[in-house]
Parts: sequence; structure tokens; C-alpha cells
Amino acid sequence: MPSALTRLIRRIAFLLVVLAGATAHAAVPETLQYQGYLTTSEGVPVNASIGMTFRLYTSAGAAVPVWTEAQPVVVSNGVYSVLLGTYANLPAAFDVPYYLGVTVSGGPELAPRQPLASAPYALTARRALQVEPGAVTAESLGITCATGQVLKYTEGSGWACGSLDCGPGTTLCGGTCIDVQGDRANCGACGAACTAGRVCSGGTCQLSCQTGLTNCVGVCVNTQSDVANCGACGMVCPSGRICSNGTCQLTCQTGLTNCSGVCTNLLADTSSCGACGSVCPAGTGCRNGTCQ
Repeated sequence: MPSALTRLIRRIAFLLVVLAGATAHAAVPETLQYQGYLTTSEGVPVNASIGMTFRLYTSAGAAVPVWTEAQPVVVSNGVYSVLLGTYANLPAAFDVPYYLGVTVSGGPELAPRQPLASAPYALTARRALQVEPGAVTAESLGITCATGQVLKYTEGSGWACGSLDCGPGTTLCGGTCIDVQGDRANCGACGAACTAGRVCSGGTCQLSCQTGLTNCVGVCVNTQSDVANCGACGMVCPSGRICSNGTCQLTCQTGLTNCSGVCTNLLADTSSCGACGSVCPAGTGCRNGTCQ
């Protein structure tokens, strides 16, 4: 019998996507039903239990298959039926043309390979791959959702209204999950928008300051030179001092120099003659910045 099967001269086959006993709400099946008709070289219908190997290729002449499965098959009056994918998972996505090759009892692959054709409902499913984002709405499906509900898809149940499950750190605002800690249109709460020129930080609208400036109680200041915010917001310099490079420093009158917090006349001070810390020898004075 095996030798006769390898000399098959006639083969009629077709593919159907089947539900395989599924109910109306079952998951999409992951098998394909393949049916064929086998005869011997004399045209006699085959009646036998045989081994068959099925392969999928991306072209009619491809050398390497993308999927292979061997099955024991019962042939009755030449007719047999198998579910492809029973022993080996089919390709994850049927988004390219495939060709089916069949081998009987270890013989050569029967020719020609059979191109897979779409079942009627599969043609409808193809349109789902072309749906634009946001095209599926409650209105387009004729569904009315209550306030605070959104359209959701559930495996086995399809589209229905329900509450959106927002992840940690987000809040449902108008059907969208929002981070109210940093969203200008919903700062701290849904609908609480920040005014122009302000940003949302920590759920609070704050002044948006230019580079080099710091927001100190709603005012953009330069903490490197502001005497009321010297080095940091609220650090006020004492009277008579200025803020320089973020540090409060002594303010000296014209002709005097700040030497370690003391306004000094470098032209006449014997402890800082000509420069801070330049001390004149005993018995000399400082005239015009020179010890004499």
C-alpha cells in the first residue's frame, strides 16, 4: 500500500477555517481543517491508516518550509480529514501567502503545492488589520456608555461599556488615564488646568522660569545675585551686604575693599597695604599702598 500511495496521480484538496466544536463565545481556533481525496495510480480510492506529513511554504517553489507537522491519518473511500496544528503550532500570523505541501508515507512531496485560500469570515477579519486607530467607538457600534465609562473589548464577550482600569499613578479623566502630578490640563485634579506660563509639578501649577532663574514663591529670581534669595529661596542677606555668586558679601564704599568682611583702604591700612593681608613692618606706615 505505501508504494502505491507514493504514485498518486489525482488529489483534490481544500482548506477551511473551522470552529471545531467552539461555542459562540469561544476563543479563535488555532487549527486549520484540511480535507483531501486520495487514489492509487489506477484511480482506486484508498482505504487505509497511513502517516502523512504536511508542510507550509511561503512560495510554491520554496526549498525550506516554515512549518511542518506529521499526523496519522485514516483514509476512507479516498476521503480524509485532518486538523493542521494539532501536533505543531501553526505560524503565529497568517499575513502572507502560504502553500501547503503533502507527503504520504515518507514518499516524495505531492505536486503541485496547494495555495491557502481565505475562508469567507477570514476575509472580513482582514479588514480589522486596516482599521485606523480610534475608528472603533461606542457611537460606531451603536452602544451608549454611561458617564465615566469607556468602550472596552473583552475576549469572548466583545465590545461593551465598562470602567477604564488606570494603572498606578494615573487618574481617569474624561475616559483617559492621566498623570495629574504633571499634566498641565489636569494638574492635581481632572480639569484643573494651569494658566499660561506655568507648568504642573507635583500636582501644583508652578511658574515656568527661564534657564538660570529659580521659582521662589511664584517669582523667578536669580539666586546668584538676589539679596532676598541668595543661594536659595528665602536666604536674605544682612543689611549692607550684597549677593555675589550665591553668597552674601560685604558692600564697601567707593575707595574701600572688602578684606575678609572688613572694608579696608588699601592705600593707607598698614595691615593691608596695597592688598588685603599685606602687613607693613613695625615702625613703618602705609602711604599710597606702599609701606614706608
